[in-house]
Amino acid sequence: ADDWSNAGTFTQDTSLVTLNSAATASVGGGPTTFYDLTITHTAAKEVQFSTNALHIIHVTNIFTVTGTSGNLMSLFSSSSSTKWHFHPTGTASVDYANIRDGGCESGAITITPTNSTNSGNNESCWSLNTAPTDPSSLGPAGLVNGGYTNDNTPTPTFTLADTDGAD
Repeated sequence: ADDWSNAGTFTQDTSLVTLNSAATASVGGGPTTFYDLTITHTAAKEVQFSTNALHIIHVTNIFTVTGTSGNLMSLFSSSSSTKWHFHPTGTASVDYANIRDGGCESGAITITPTNSTNSGNNESCWSLNTAPTDPSSLGPAGLVNGGYTNDNTPTPTFTLADTDGAD
């Protein structure tokens, strides 16, 4: 499917909905409960979720996102910097994704994407590990730019920051 818009009543039963077209997909039109929701494609794909607070996307069984190296599945909001509303309660498998503005409704499971990118503004159900920063200082300061000392005991120092504290 290209887009998903719930303009009436959708009965989830035990069905699987798959968003797998090459086009950017939009998901909105009202609150929707999926049993299984899969997002995949052989090339990079973007899915834009509605930011309307009434358009909560529930997934009660399995949420699957499958991209490949160099072909991430981008899960973004339809309005940059505004969160989309997500409520997965079953299980999730997210691999090779790029997530931005991912909001989490109360009771959502924690999703731990692999091989994925944190593009920011995501809430706590998205357990996206952020890499430590590049060294902000190398020292000792007097030796950084080619200085020397009579002490021949090596004492390398550097400073890193792990901003998400998950490691």
